[in-house]
Amino acid sequence: MKQKVYISDVEQLSPEQLESLLESAEQGDAAAMHQYAVQLFVKDDSDCVSWLKKAVRLKHVEATADLGMLFTYGIHVKKDEKYGFQLLKRAAESKNSYAQMNLGLCFLYGKGTKRNYKQAAYWFAQAVEQGNMDAVYELAECYFSGCGVKQDMELACRMYLDAAENGNVEAMNALGSCYMSGNGVEKDELQGLYWTQKSAEAGYFEAMMSLAHIYMFGTEKIMRDHTLARCWMRAAVEAGSLKEDDKVEDALGFLDMLDDLKSQGVSGEIKLSQAILHNPNL
Repeated sequence: MKQKVYISDVEQLSPEQLESLLESAEQGDAAAMHQYAVQLFVKDDSDCVSWLKKAVRLKHVEATADLGMLFTYGIHVKKDEKYGFQLLKRAAESKNSYAQMNLGLCFLYGKGTKRNYKQAAYWFAQAVEQGNMDAVYELAECYFSGCGVKQDMELACRMYLDAAENGNVEAMNALGSCYMSGNGVEKDELQGLYWTQKSAEAGYFEAMMSLAHIYMFGTEKIMRDHTLARCWMRAAVEAGSLKEDDKVEDALGFLDMLDDLKSQGVSGEIKLSQAILHNPNL
């Protein structure tokens, strides 16, 4: 699984609101210090660290959670996973859902502590109880794979749906995959296409690649469309995560070969098999 980090929600503020927030922070308001730090973090400004530290000294729980995340992943600070874990645990035990999320990830990946899948699932569940939709997705992943809990794909799909309907793009993509394969739900390729495309349109590059694959090869109910396949592959590249990915270049080359064979008058199944023979890496 790809590692992720979560930080407190941030509102977009006007310059006047930001100035007022800074004034409150400078006057010793811990909540303002934290909110100002998160604003700086979103702008990739390393000054967020000093404001978080000030708020942590005043025992601000949300700031403790966010500073723990920074140390765990080495963002704007020298990485210190053990210290980050300690901060996250402190905030998680104080019921901060983002700390609970990141603590679950620490247990899942063994960051600052030994891997413990049961503890990972436990902390995701704690965050779920507070309505954290990202946690719903993470816990669904646990149930889907049987990681730290008894495997239950049907429950996982219900949780994916809950998170997807609340805007989680990873859950949309996961739900689309479940419908395409019939894992945990009755197979429904059109529903699979719907959720995968919804995720891709929201900018999730893995969903873009999934769509490209669907249109490249086609399915029982979805026609091949190499124009759309190329379009979604290019969109994934432009999303920034796959610019140097050789598999994408292979896939684009594969589509070019299909077009060349088509121009030579080679039909459907034969052209696909011939293209695969020319590019065995796919």
